[in-house]
Amino acid sequence: MLTGPGRRPSSSASSAGAVSTRHLHHQQRPHRHFARRTPSTPQSSHSVRGLNKRECCGGGGGSVGSPGTALFVLGCLSGFLLAGLVMSAVLMFILPSPSSAEIAPSSFHNTAPVIKSDTTSSSLAISSAAARLRTLIGFAPNHPTAEAKGPEVPNYPSKEQREADRRAAEKGTTQGGSPHTVVNTGGAGGDCFERDVDYYGNDVEGGHDAKTPEDCQAQCVTADKCNYFTFEVKRNMCWLKNTKIGRRPGQDLVSGPRNCSETMEIRELFEPYKSVQAASDAVLGAFKHAYGSYAKHCFGKDELRPMSKGCINEFGLGLTIVDALDTMYIMGLHDEFKRARDWVANMRVDVPKHVSVFETIIRVLGGLLSAHGLSKDPVFLDKSLALAKQLSPALTGNIPKSRVNLRTGQTGSHGWAPNTAVIAEVGSLQIEMWYLTKASKEQRWNNYGDQVIRFLDTRHPQFPGLYPTFINFNGGFSQNHISFGALGDSLYEYLLKMWILNGKQANDKYRRMYLQSIDTMMNKLLTKSNEGLWYIAEMRGGNLDHKMDHLTCFAPGMLALGYHHKVSTDMEVNKKHLKAAEDVLETCVQMYIRWPISPEMVRFTPYMTIGSATNFQRPETVESLFVLWQVTKNEKWRKYGWTIFQKFERHLKVPNGYASLNHVADTNSKSDKMESFLLAETHKYLYLLFQDNPSITIDTYVFNTEAHPMPIAAS
Repeated sequence: MLTGPGRRPSSSASSAGAVSTRHLHHQQRPHRHFARRTPSTPQSSHSVRGLNKRECCGGGGGSVGSPGTALFVLGCLSGFLLAGLVMSAVLMFILPSPSSAEIAPSSFHNTAPVIKSDTTSSSLAISSAAARLRTLIGFAPNHPTAEAKGPEVPNYPSKEQREADRRAAEKGTTQGGSPHTVVNTGGAGGDCFERDVDYYGNDVEGGHDAKTPEDCQAQCVTADKCNYFTFEVKRNMCWLKNTKIGRRPGQDLVSGPRNCSETMEIRELFEPYKSVQAASDAVLGAFKHAYGSYAKHCFGKDELRPMSKGCINEFGLGLTIVDALDTMYIMGLHDEFKRARDWVANMRVDVPKHVSVFETIIRVLGGLLSAHGLSKDPVFLDKSLALAKQLSPALTGNIPKSRVNLRTGQTGSHGWAPNTAVIAEVGSLQIEMWYLTKASKEQRWNNYGDQVIRFLDTRHPQFPGLYPTFINFNGGFSQNHISFGALGDSLYEYLLKMWILNGKQANDKYRRMYLQSIDTMMNKLLTKSNEGLWYIAEMRGGNLDHKMDHLTCFAPGMLALGYHHKVSTDMEVNKKHLKAAEDVLETCVQMYIRWPISPEMVRFTPYMTIGSATNFQRPETVESLFVLWQVTKNEKWRKYGWTIFQKFERHLKVPNGYASLNHVADTNSKSDKMESFLLAETHKYLYLLFQDNPSITIDTYVFNTEAHPMPIAAS
């Protein structure tokens, strides 16, 4: 993002010791065990044990020509024949048949396994088993694709379901979570998949369907016109043996489409946006749907539960209202902004709750200050000062405390990190305190943030510029985990942005610390996978951990921003930063291409696979797309942004807002929470991405880690 430490919270905490999921990746959050809805396909192995004739016939000692021997041989042959008949009968009834029970995959639109039988199932089972038997004994047809061909595909959806899906598709919605994939239909060589192909790749009303990836490639001019989405699920297994889809070797898997999705590349194709204005209007409509749902059901509370229409009130500060203030202002939603402003004028900031200091600063204080910077309305500055005073007991000392009671001033640590602070949290209050000092003329606020950086500058981590993620209150590092994702990310972002806000002075400590951090990161953490994907790994005990959080996808935007503002006096260094930004951002986009929507974390083992399968509506990738677009004007960044936006619309949108996902390969596994940063960040960055002449640019504003813009002119 240019956004924070774990940057986007995942699930809410409800008490003083609750975990702030913004930083918590899968290791710290309670695991949601994602039960498979699709039963594993049993594997049966058939082995033929070579039998010696003498062993078969008992090893008797008679001569070959003796009558006893002849009778013995005749008995053996009769036994073989009888055994063969018995084996045939058994195989006919026990071998699985594709037609006897159609198991519809619980694939990405997540229908539960459905057993569909018909009156001909028994005869089909016998014929299928007989065919399998002929194959086993050597009568398989000599067809070049015999090994690659998979089981029979499921039956077509019912006519009523197809009609319902078609009507829903025309309205821009889907029935049962089963989206239609829209594919380009022009080009030499024909089309691979058309609108009349259902989820399983079956032909509903004509059209030519590719049967293999090679067939798809042969029909299409370029790979991006091919739809590989249906290859993942054929009879609950990856059905092409050792196939290559995209750039990586496939595997023969039988444990369901979720595993298939981690082996194969998924491509959902969407219509390109018709114009920049049309794309901008679509994002505006998405924001209005999200905020309108919140305002209808939870106005004044923190966040909306979009599935149950309930409310979350962890902070008691109207989190979604304040977080979305500047987005409403930028989008020109004057009525919504006016109502929110009037609510802020009467809000209480001395609520009797223990809150995360970091989250309150970046979301609530940041939202108020940004609204003041844009509108110049003094009510926002007044509330900012009142809130900062309630937070101030936690800000004393070199390392701020993690939690504070906004009424009593009692401070403490997170329950999941006792007696320590998170490095991303203590390094992500400087922008807000800087602007508060500029607006109020009270220097003490800027001192709170600056003293932390001065103190960190005296620490000497093992790898210069790379700070372990936990630090105790006397300045010692409590472990050796280094991350540009959860727990570490926004410290590095704020070093760069504070240099910009301080007037880009050559000898500024923020600039020196930033350049040292990035130089070590590029030498120690920046890694290229076996399939050519660049990522920023983590480090534990001096050893690389080959994983990357979605949170880390803010880093391409940060690197490109440094290039744009010429953070290094050596332009070759700046160019290397931009190249790394583009390379890592391509990997972040792949996290959206290979699954219905990006997972929370991926691993490279050595190919990119799911590490943590949740999705929390995070903004980091679209944040970097916005910055890279501003820096390079390369149209591909907008195209990527449009694809990601449509994935949000297809897989996360619900009638009353937007839901998170418990598993990205199961788009019906909705989690009942709409994050405030969806409106504060994701929608804002997408909206600005599709503005040809935006009012907010990286030359005139610096964004805090919650995407709240602060005017550079204030410096």
